[in-house]
Amino acid sequence: MTTPELTAPAIKILGLNITEGLATALADFQASVPVVERDRNVIVEHKDGTSHDYDYATLSNVTQKILPELGRRGLSFTALPGLGSDGKLALRYLLMHKSGGYIHAEFPLSGQGGIQVIGGAITYARRYCLQAVTGVAAEQDDDAATAQAAEQAAGQTAQRRRRDQARTEQAAANTARRRDKAADEPPPADRPTSGAPRQYSAPRNPEATVSGPQQQKLIMQFRDLGQHLPEGSEQPISRESRLRIVSGLMGRQIGSIKELNAGEAHELIEVIDGALATPDPVAAINEAIADVRAAQSAGAAQDGEREWAAELEQAKADAQEADR
Repeated sequence: MTTPELTAPAIKILGLNITEGLATALADFQASVPVVERDRNVIVEHKDGTSHDYDYATLSNVTQKILPELGRRGLSFTALPGLGSDGKLALRYLLMHKSGGYIHAEFPLSGQGGIQVIGGAITYARRYCLQAVTGVAAEQDDDAATAQAAEQAAGQTAQRRRRDQARTEQAAANTARRRDKAADEPPPADRPTSGAPRQYSAPRNPEATVSGPQQQKLIMQFRDLGQHLPEGSEQPISRESRLRIVSGLMGRQIGSIKELNAGEAHELIEVIDGALATPDPVAAINEAIADVRAAQSAGAAQDGEREWAAELEQAKADAQEADR
């Protein structure tokens, strides 16, 4: 007897062929259903310092207790991850009887998280579906806690991505606001200590080592910047302080200006010139450093996102191969 496709909130029935042999064998199995003890303990740590623990039956324990009893009655169970009927990741499984009867269904899987999270979801689904289709319940089973932990992990990943995206957008807005502010301010008159116009042409060979004139320009810029420091601050700005500022603006540790190439020195000069053109150059420099750090954090998050996407695509490819 073949029935049309049925749906449930989680498990989706793809096909049924309930033969007399299947019904009889399953009834005989459930008449002496094996007891599955919980054999694994998990401790969950919370952010507030508290914790709770729960026990559950592992897949290995469940299959060792159930599959031999099914086999003695001409029943078999198989489950493979792959693409479900909606094109998304799912676990398809079959409970079959030697008479030709079968129950064919699928259980949706979340594609969120790394490969280890997806693998854990597949293991959970295999155990859940085997117990569900045979009517077996582990002793004092606590699957709800396991599912809740997986859902919380996925929610934290999504929250982290939203936070990184917000930081990226804020960094871009800060950069645009700083540029607009510099454009609105009239260029200040050259100070006597500057010794040269603010404009500094880009080098013909950006990969060359920082030039002597570029080093002199940076020294004069830091001398100008020192005039905007709060009263009582070090004058002039010390070498250590200059290197801390340069390291922050370049996004890496700089031990000497000579470590820069001509292109980097040119960009650094442009940034400091832009800051000196604002009413509060010190605040502008600090804001620029904050933007660099935010951009680096966003870049690391995007790298993690690409790695996660690659892992997910590999998992889907493995699932498709298994389906074949």
